[in-house]
Amino acid sequence: MTKGDEHTSGQPPGRAEHDLPDWAVRPTPRKLRKRPPIVVIYMLGILGGLLGAAVVMSLSFAPWCLFVPILSFVMIGPLEELCKPIIVIFLLERRPYWMRTRVEVVVLMLMSALAFATLENILYVYVRYPNAAPSYAVYRFGVCTALHLITSTIFGLGLVRTGRSGRMFRGVKSGRFLLWYGVAAAIHTAYNCTVVFLQYIGLMPTWQ
Repeated sequence: MTKGDEHTSGQPPGRAEHDLPDWAVRPTPRKLRKRPPIVVIYMLGILGGLLGAAVVMSLSFAPWCLFVPILSFVMIGPLEELCKPIIVIFLLERRPYWMRTRVEVVVLMLMSALAFATLENILYVYVRYPNAAPSYAVYRFGVCTALHLITSTIFGLGLVRTGRSGRMFRGVKSGRFLLWYGVAAAIHTAYNCTVVFLQYIGLMPTWQ
């Protein structure tokens, strides 16, 4: 292959096609050079987590959630698991060549989840239950944050395992993607229902 052929083969000089991850779209050299710094990508993930938390909390503060708490606990879990990684899903769908490794995707999911959990915890501790005992803040920033990180890790692993040519929602593998989302949402919902049950029978404080 001549030097001119190398430039027209769909890959930049010095980079073989097999160096790109299997789940990523084969980018053109122009797109490959335009990948922003990884810090910028992570900042987008954090922004997405904050926006997702704002959306979910605006819904959870609605009157129907305040007066029917068991319904909100059942519905909020799946909604949170969809809102937390919304920016990550968008990037994998529209800019998959920004992600060079599976680790980057999972780390981006974790950063989005951490931002989501942090804003959610602040709103719960200082806005919704400002007079709760100090133990409530420990519970929120400890247990609840860990839950978000665990479920987002599961969802992130599902995204990188089910992506086909960088498209998350195309072809037969879309069903496998929904399976991983369902597992994360089921774990979140089971946790929420367990908390409600323990508070109902008096084994866990309500902090209200």
